[in-house]
Amino acid sequence: MKPNCDYLIPPVNETIDRKSQAKFIVAKPRDYAKITRVLQRLFALLFQSNELQVKQRRDRQGNTWWQAFDPTTNQSTSFGSEAEMRSWIEQRYYR
Repeated sequence: MKPNCDYLIPPVNETIDRKSQAKFIVAKPRDYAKITRVLQRLFALLFQSNELQVKQRRDRQGNTWWQAFDPTTNQSTSFGSEAEMRSWIEQRYYR
């Protein structure tokens, strides 16, 4: 029987008293999200490349901005438009 994502269901023909209920581990969806984030960060640390990392971000008002991180210099910068970001990349890396 496949367990539900919120809790584990014992087989129908078994009766469970309170002592044996403690043996089940309850995992909630938010726990899975936390574990996933930790594993992603660990993976990023172990296999991080030296390439420039560029991300497009949006704030709550819907404004778009660009963020760049250079792992070789450990510096981060942000720009208000894609054109500014591209210009910065060209000046920095394609001299």
